[in-house]
Amino acid sequence: MRISILILNLMLLLSCKEENKRNFENAENSIIETESKSEYLVFKISEIDSLLQNGILTKKMYPNMSACGGSLSGYYFENQLVFIDATYSGELSYTRKKMYLTETGFSKIIYQEHFPEMEKYKKKYPLDKYDFDPAKVTFADTIYEIKMQPNVEFKKLYLDKVLSTKTDSTLINKFVDCGKEMITELNSVAEKASR
Repeated sequence: MRISILILNLMLLLSCKEENKRNFENAENSIIETESKSEYLVFKISEIDSLLQNGILTKKMYPNMSACGGSLSGYYFENQLVFIDATYSGELSYTRKKMYLTETGFSKIIYQEHFPEMEKYKKKYPLDKYDFDPAKVTFADTIYEIKMQPNVEFKKLYLDKVLSTKTDSTLINKFVDCGKEMITELNSVAEKASR
């Protein structure tokens, strides 16, 4: 009887080893499949916008305030960062950076400055005659649209009117440096999550 139990335990042990071996082989294959999928996918800007609108991208937020971006979120498609959205906001104003990424860097940057038109307000409602009313303050947006690939295209817009198309390389470099900094910040979140 003891021999039967011993043989039964031995058979059970061997079958477990065989099952573990199959599980390991399956895991090994899935790692290979994952690695083969790790090629960088190239998206058009319109495709990234569509993925954002349809909620297909995974959002990761930087838990602290980004040094150059403010409130920072990265949007990922299969662990690939494809879009950055960062907003610095104050009581009456904010700046926002939207950055589209490809395997070679940034493909498009949109920078928006949203500020109160205080001079207009003060002319219409002089502070020596009226109490300040934030509801009566008008706002204006200055938007910089910078297409980086295949060629650099620069537009500065104010109230939907193009103010300039002259490329401001200093401003572009500032945005790109900030974008790289934000990528580093978002990567630190991914690294902490994987630990």
